Amino acid sequence: MNQDIDKKFVIVTIDVHCEWLSHSPEYRVFVNGEMFADRTFRWDKNTYLQEVMCLEASAGIYTVNVECLGKPVLNFSAENLQIEKGKARKLSDTEFEVH
Repeated sequence: MNQDIDKKFVIVTIDVHCEWLSHSPEYRVFVNGEMFADRTFRWDKNTYLQEVMCLEASAGIYTVNVECLGKPVLNFSAENLQIEKGKARKLSDTEFEVH
């Protein structure tokens, strides 16, 4: 059977929050180790960014990791993972399962 037939289209979002002192930090977003975004905060310190990940995914459990790079930060978090489209369910703020 063709594996592409078994893949589902899923859209997942996660909110990235960061507080810093001087220069805005950079971060990367990964899903199961594959990089989806490489970004720099360019907005106000009180603003969060919502990352949108579009996947063609086989059934299974997926983990979203957001890594802050380089510059010192006061607070950094990624939370509020949401399934926006597709046959998937949220397991935690960093994990989801595709059916």
